[in-house]
Amino acid sequence: MEKFEQIIEEFMMYLRLERGLSDNTSVSYSYDLQKFFSYIQEEISSITQVQEHHIREFVYFLGDRYSPQTQARILSSLNTFFSFLVLEKKIEHNPIQFVEHPKLDRKLPVYLTLEEIELLLDQIDRNTYEGDRNYVILDSLYSFGLRVSEVIALKLSDIFFEDGFIRVFGKGNRERLVPMAEQTQDLLKSYIKYTRPELVNDHHITDVLFLNRRGKPLTRAMIFTIVKNAAKMAGISK
Repeated sequence: MEKFEQIIEEFMMYLRLERGLSDNTSVSYSYDLQKFFSYIQEEISSITQVQEHHIREFVYFLGDRYSPQTQARILSSLNTFFSFLVLEKKIEHNPIQFVEHPKLDRKLPVYLTLEEIELLLDQIDRNTYEGDRNYVILDSLYSFGLRVSEVIALKLSDIFFEDGFIRVFGKGNRERLVPMAEQTQDLLKSYIKYTRPELVNDHHITDVLFLNRRGKPLTRAMIFTIVKNAAKMAGISK
């Protein structure tokens, strides 16, 4: 297919530099596009020749081979790709624009009530340095609405007490500012002043907020263990 590899390379660059997506996510887009162009390559000789009926035929092809979730992901990748081509003025219209995506069953999110959050926090023994750290971690997950990956990536330099917010880098390294409640500010100040210094290891000088007993950043698995153990003690099985 004419200049397919070159256009894909330009698209990958766009995803990383303009959209701020990780290499793994960009590669996933590439795999999805490969599926489509492997299917369509005998019918057309150039990407600019792709029409809406080609997309609809491809959707029918996917229906017998992939789950609705996978179909939706592949079509989303195609939509982003053709939108990029429109942006670059390589095509005039996005051929996937009016193609209906497969309907997905929407599952209601599972969440903890305020009472369950308080019960979870009550299980933490704050009389130890690690226990106090764990308490602040759970409070931060709840108060800031953070992902586990965002909690373990928090740095001292991301906390702005005078302005009352923290800086969080989420998926695709996107930055957002999250306000701090007064109670959470007090917890963080106490942790930083009294608890964190006891966990710092001079051989591992780091700006990371939450540290393990060896002075290194926590892992996702350690956070999951903290939450799991507290939930088990609280009798919460969600």
